[in-house]
Amino acid sequence: MYSEESPEWTWETLRYAYLRRSTVVVVAARSLSLEEEEEEEEDKTVIEELDPSAIIEAKEKETIQLEHHIVYSTSYQVPVLYFKAYYQDATPLSLQEIFQKIVPGIYHDQVMISQTEHPLTGTPCWFIHPCDTQKLMNIIQFESLDYIKTWLSFAGPIVRCQIPKEMFDVTSGKNTCTQQQP
Repeated sequence: MYSEESPEWTWETLRYAYLRRSTVVVVAARSLSLEEEEEEEEDKTVIEELDPSAIIEAKEKETIQLEHHIVYSTSYQVPVLYFKAYYQDATPLSLQEIFQKIVPGIYHDQVMISQTEHPLTGTPCWFIHPCDTQKLMNIIQFESLDYIKTWLSFAGPIVRCQIPKEMFDVTSGKNTCTQQQP
């Protein structure tokens, strides 16, 4: 289980414009590898001998900072969802940790996530591979003005980028995308 705010999307402009949003999710704490657990056990033994009250219990939950970007791929001619994921101490998540902490289990065998250089910022980023996006969008019926939110309703939940239900409620009038001021 996790909690997530519903942040707004903003337009960012470099060479080209793209959509960006940042959010924080709370997930189960990192588990240690077997080697780290053995090292920690050795460390605990030493600490216990010196000061038993110095043992710190492991956190049950921790915070992950997620940044999502929607960038148009000229090669695939579809939007691509790029993302960065960091622990609170600024340590980036590995691919294994992304599948453990970010991607819900139902998607593990259905999605291809890779790391690459962001096409606009030049920084390392993860992304959901867009190879099947065109085929998916061709079989779904939607209004052409709803392309991004329809696509994001499929791609977003894979990396905890849910869109508010209000976006599909034409009576709410809520605008969830804002223009960034220069």
